[in-house]
Amino acid sequence: MSATGRQPPAVVRRLKHRPLTARRAGVAIGLTTVAVTLAGAVLVWLLDRDEFASLGVSLWWAVQTVTTVGYGDVTPRDTTGRLIGAVVMLAGIGFVTVVTATITAAFVESARRRIGPRTTRCSRPCAGCPPAWIGSRTGSTTAEPDHVPGGSPSP
Repeated sequence: MSATGRQPPAVVRRLKHRPLTARRAGVAIGLTTVAVTLAGAVLVWLLDRDEFASLGVSLWWAVQTVTTVGYGDVTPRDTTGRLIGAVVMLAGIGFVTVVTATITAAFVESARRRIGPRTTRCSRPCAGCPPAWIGSRTGSTTAEPDHVPGGSPSP
């Protein structure tokens, strides 16, 4: 229960009890993008009937806009339609950004697993070395020849 005595929506309750994974976040962002696209199509169809005579034309426009293709065969004329277009464009750009970041993170994680853990760390601590860099995972205490005080440990 919240301070007002009402329960939060089911989605909020579910998110509190289950951790957000990359898969669940991707699904949520994908569904949000689809919802914004459909809502944008319906709104622009309702508000700019001169340019968007049918719902099919407005859906075509919304798909073009969310994918940032924008053929230009159909465009909103009034300010309200253009604002709706801006929201749909931002949703599409955000979706592409999240997909790109997810793919990049997968590549980085794959490389990290392939390379494996580092076997040595900074063995000559200085004031600039974080505690995690001091010592060795393998028990080695040999000095690293390219140690830079305050810098990062050598690979």
